[in-house]
Amino acid sequence: MTHPRGLSRRHMLQWVVAWGMFTPWLSACMQRGMIKPGLHLGAGGITANGHSLMQGEAIPAGALLQTDMGTQAVVVIGQDALLLRPETQLQLDPPTLAQVTEAAVVTDASPSTLAETLGVPGFLLQSGGVLSVFAQGRRQLRTPQALIGIHGTGIYLELEAQRTYACTCYGTVTITPTANPNMQARIQTHHHDDPRYIDRHGDNLMVTAPVINHTDAELTMLEALVLRKPPFISSITGISRYSL
Repeated sequence: MTHPRGLSRRHMLQWVVAWGMFTPWLSACMQRGMIKPGLHLGAGGITANGHSLMQGEAIPAGALLQTDMGTQAVVVIGQDALLLRPETQLQLDPPTLAQVTEAAVVTDASPSTLAETLGVPGFLLQSGGVLSVFAQGRRQLRTPQALIGIHGTGIYLELEAQRTYACTCYGTVTITPTANPNMQARIQTHHHDDPRYIDRHGDNLMVTAPVINHTDAELTMLEALVLRKPPFISSITGISRYSL
């Protein structure tokens, strides 16, 4: 696999150092069975609706998230976790009325904490790249070239000039090219088995792609933040997908 999109060697070293500092805190959270929502990495280099986020700050529901040129950001929303690459712009979907009502009844959550409770209803990736892991439940992700329906999935998306790169790292997705809503592919994978490019136009709107720009270590880190392990670890250890 190649290194993450847009990262120089210097930025890669910064990422390694940051991850080394981050690991002891993550281990402590896992031992305590804690899921801590909000910004985990990237303070000062990511904004939500134009507001610069600080470490631990909650992500507003329906926020427009943007990272700068030298920043990768890790955010946790509910039981979902996202790793945004540098120069990424991502619009979170607002929760539906039904989701808000259910969360308020079940958790007695206030409006200010509903986003943390609900997780990510879906998003529109407008530029850059994002690696995401999701709890069980249906969501729809969008790019200029594709609609992607998911259910408890790990997925990496990256935008190029005229196409979307989509790797279903594990789980099941349904991909529909925006250029032809009648064309649809259902993809079920265990370990990066069927990456695709989805084009804006042309005869072959979906073609096979290599595995690029994301790693198993990153997926493991994101799942650990929400107290899970990816299934490619489970197959070796015998631990169930959503257990510690």
